Amino acid sequence: MNERRKLILSMVAAVPVSVVASQAGEAADNNVKDVVGAWTTIHTSPVGPFRELLVFSAGGGLTETNTLLHTNSQLALFAQFGLPLPAAVNASDGLGNWRRLGPNEVEVVFRKLLFDEHGAHLGDFRAQGRVRLDGGQIVAEWDSLRIETLSSGAFEVGPATSQGVRIE
Repeated sequence: MNERRKLILSMVAAVPVSVVASQAGEAADNNVKDVVGAWTTIHTSPVGPFRELLVFSAGGGLTETNTLLHTNSQLALFAQFGLPLPAAVNASDGLGNWRRLGPNEVEVVFRKLLFDEHGAHLGDFRAQGRVRLDGGQIVAEWDSLRIETLSSGAFEVGPATSQGVRIE
């Protein structure tokens, strides 16, 4: 009987500890949950400003699209940077992930598929950066913007910065 009483007492004592630990974990994640949702941003980049939409899902997924490199962009500026890409380049929407780095800061990585004017796959565009929550805004520093071609290797085309607000 004494052993059973000790077991019950130890279980009862463990409940408050697990509740506190659970609440601490939730509190630590609350600052990250603020990033979940849809945002509109303006980029400052070597090719000039452009608009981007980012959607952060609760599970860590990310969806991206922008006004510079999209399904009908026919973008012809890569030759200006000496990149061996055709005169017209289109891209898919961006798909990727995000994860918490610390209070009010997440890391983001996404990819877009690149296509020529005839729809042939050329390679990928890969973006990686840090997004910081600052009041009701997000501020991003994209430290790696990379074109990874199927035929000519990989080329860095960044960095860039952006900031924006939640879509209301």
